[in-house]
Amino acid sequence: MKIVIVVALSFAALAEPLHAQGQTNTEIPEGNHQVFDFDYLEGLKADRSIRSYHVSGAFGGYITPDFALYGQLTMAKNTGYSTGWHTGAPINHRASTQGVGLSILARFDLARSEDFNLTANASAGVIYFNKPFPAFGTRLNAMLKTGISAGYRIAGDWHAELGIKYMHISNAKGRSLNNPALDSLGPTIALTRQF
Repeated sequence: MKIVIVVALSFAALAEPLHAQGQTNTEIPEGNHQVFDFDYLEGLKADRSIRSYHVSGAFGGYITPDFALYGQLTMAKNTGYSTGWHTGAPINHRASTQGVGLSILARFDLARSEDFNLTANASAGVIYFNKPFPAFGTRLNAMLKTGISAGYRIAGDWHAELGIKYMHISNAKGRSLNNPALDSLGPTIALTRQF
């Protein structure tokens, strides 16, 4: 995890923001944009030994010079276990589930040059699993993600990005036994394309 943060900060140092060159970034990037990413996320709580693998595709575009909105489709797979305390004693429950989610993704360029970018991102939406997730939860959950990534242009209109992402999954039933929320953190790899 520390390596991901160091790499992201290194890319940020290489990126030369337009305002640092004495220019203001007033042009909205033209065309449509695609974002393809892979997230590996690990549960943060001791009773949530869950690993989540997410593959997402997003389509959208810039609405201001530094801010873009996308519609995003996510395919998810979870493995590991969660510990339930509903019976008064800990019981481990397998967390093997698959799901599909829809969300709105927002990306904000913190720094950008022709070849490098540093981007903050956040998404909010819903995800539906093939069985209740985590244990004693529900199939339909809210899904929130936020993160930061650094990218480098690898060819033409394609950029490769490496970053870190935080995820929260919850059925929005408050702090109760019926809402065993999941908080996760992990690295993300993305490809972005402008066309």
